[in-house]
Amino acid sequence: MGQGRHRARTRPGAMAVIVLAAAAGCGVPPVGEFPWSAETVQARMDVLGVPAVSVAVIDGLEIAWAGAYGVLETPDGPPADTDTVFQTASVGKSAAAMSALTQVGLGAFDLDQDVTTYLRTWTLPQGAQSSTNPVTLRRLLSHTAGTTEAGLAGYPRGAPLPTLDQTLAGQPSANSPPVRVEVPPGTGYRYSNLGYQVAQKVLEDTTGVPFADLVTDTVFNPIGMASSRYAPLPSEAQPRAASGHRADGSVVPGQWREYPEHAAAGYWTTPTDLARFGIDLMESWRDGSGAVLSQELAREMLTPVDAIDLDAASTQSPPPRVTYALGLGIGDDGGDRLHAIHTGGNTYAQIGFQSKIVLYPERGQGMVVLTNSDTGDALIDELVASVSRELRWYSGVILDAGDVALLALAALGAVAAVAVVVVARRRRLRSGVGSG
Repeated sequence: MGQGRHRARTRPGAMAVIVLAAAAGCGVPPVGEFPWSAETVQARMDVLGVPAVSVAVIDGLEIAWAGAYGVLETPDGPPADTDTVFQTASVGKSAAAMSALTQVGLGAFDLDQDVTTYLRTWTLPQGAQSSTNPVTLRRLLSHTAGTTEAGLAGYPRGAPLPTLDQTLAGQPSANSPPVRVEVPPGTGYRYSNLGYQVAQKVLEDTTGVPFADLVTDTVFNPIGMASSRYAPLPSEAQPRAASGHRADGSVVPGQWREYPEHAAAGYWTTPTDLARFGIDLMESWRDGSGAVLSQELAREMLTPVDAIDLDAASTQSPPPRVTYALGLGIGDDGGDRLHAIHTGGNTYAQIGFQSKIVLYPERGQGMVVLTNSDTGDALIDELVASVSRELRWYSGVILDAGDVALLALAALGAVAAVAVVVVARRRRLRSGVGSG
């Protein structure tokens, strides 16, 4: 599927947990049944090279449990707690989509209208779109608009940051390419960070309000997400921020990189804030009782757009399909196990954070895990798999057929080498900054 994709379809992954443990070496088993002991989680963090992890578990539409482990920065920074803020990378796309839907509810625009009718200060260049097959907000939010694929590398702290218009045009100080419509809209799934920046432009031009302020007013404040911010972090929030760590264990220069691409990547938060977001969305989806969206709009947000994976179409027959809704991927394991999911990880430039949100709206359950390491995805999958076993969800690990074959080889003894390949492939399948 290429870098930075989201697999909404889930498969059993117990073997994957075994392989991840083997990949880490040292004979340390994966985390056991939830709830975990601090010693168990810390042992896995030490093996997998994750300085800090913070978790929130949702049950009965409430935050049933929250905890944090480790330190904000190695080797001996302050301890992490549930008020520690992390970069969430592409997980923040869900907040962008929810804010966009609030404006749909107000009649500011239509999900299926040509977005050029809403743009005021920037023009979407002509490409593969047409007047009869335009780029729409629904397509931008579901990655089916055909817009440019590009990883986002972020910017060193203190460096000049591009404006939104500079990012869209690919002009200095932007370090990403210009936005183009490279394939006909609606013909398939093609993960696009820059497509979310076009959606941000639509919101700003339509409302006249800066995106960060708009999301704060329409999503964060109504839900009570007091710790949620967009880059750059205000000075008062910086002491509570986790520093990013590379795969080799080193701290990202400057502690983290800045992401002015707010809709695609610039969201900082805590697991408990993000859990409140998930609870509100699920309440709206169930009976319209959430603080932000009507039931109709929440159902719209979680209605999947089933599309062929355009990146894999030329190499796989038949090409796989990706089920992504508006800001979240959708999976359905039958019964009441419909779930919404998004991962975020800025491994494109090895710059320090991995994250995940999982929501089961029919069950009123879910989970958020945030880490401050490029290697955090392995620990995230172990923790989610553990809660999955406890609450009888899915496996917590998203694999494709190639991974299953590799896992079979692992069972025959080629564990360490195969595990490295599996982890690398799974990272390419993730939605994350830089790669997604």
